Amino acid sequence: MIYKALTFIANELNQYLKLRFTATKDKVVVANILNQDGSSTIIEDDRIIISLVNIEEEKHVHNNWAGGGSNPPVSLNLYVLFSTTFKGELSSDALKFISIIIGYFQSNKSFSSSDGLDSNVEKLSFEIFNLDISELSSLWAGLGAKYTPSILYKVRMIVIEEGMIDTDITPASSFSDE
Repeated sequence: MIYKALTFIANELNQYLKLRFTATKDKVVVANILNQDGSSTIIEDDRIIISLVNIEEEKHVHNNWAGGGSNPPVSLNLYVLFSTTFKGELSSDALKFISIIIGYFQSNKSFSSSDGLDSNVEKLSFEIFNLDISELSSLWAGLGAKYTPSILYKVRMIVIEEGMIDTDITPASSFSDE
């Protein structure tokens, strides 16, 4: 569910950027900013990275659930960081693309299955999540990266229930049965 939601967002933004700028390559990718070893996950410059920086349970939804004897589905909010990898310390292109993302979500505040969103993901709503300077500094330090122009959104609500989870998971090659 979470992966489907993030790839949906990336696909929507890529479609929008291709139409707006008649571009042929995708500019938006879903990735961590850095690999576990500290190296960059994105080899090419001039990209917008969508990174999941936090997952939070939406508590008030359970209070309104009236579904029989089973456990209620889990409703989640995702904290999604849109950051840039444009050349230069403060590239004008990076600032332009962050502005374009803000404008895009200002005019497209929510998505549902009628917009092409997977039917298992009920609805995605976007709101800017403001951080003060110390929180922003802590976020980037926690990511292990240097600050680049970015914007953080709180994306509501991913609903997860056991029967809805996609079981096509690629096994990690480093695990063994020893």
